[in-house]
Amino acid sequence: MKDETMTDQDKQSLIERAELNKAQEKEYITAEQVQAILNPLIEAMKKSAFTDDYKATTEEALGIILAKFYEWNGNKILKASANALEDANYHTESSIVSDLAQLGIAEIKNKYTDILNN
Repeated sequence: MKDETMTDQDKQSLIERAELNKAQEKEYITAEQVQAILNPLIEAMKKSAFTDDYKATTEEALGIILAKFYEWNGNKILKASANALEDANYHTESSIVSDLAQLGIAEIKNKYTDILNN
């Protein structure tokens, strides 16, 4: 009769395969799907947040959406921006923005005020 006792390595291998299968089952959201969801909101923001004679950009409207979503919390806006840069493979830029977020808005203001006043 074959020994049915699993080694720790066998158990770990099964766990890793199960995790891989679970990850592969996740539904991937494409850039096109995100755009399809956000574009109507962006267009509505362009119409409601700007004067009629101003042609707002998508970046401006999305910035206002982000600000409203985070209830004008600068640190959260910076963190979200850092994550967006990271996802787009702008790792150096993401690191800089992350550092700013960790520093905090109040401290950034203090540092830049000192720099500008000197």
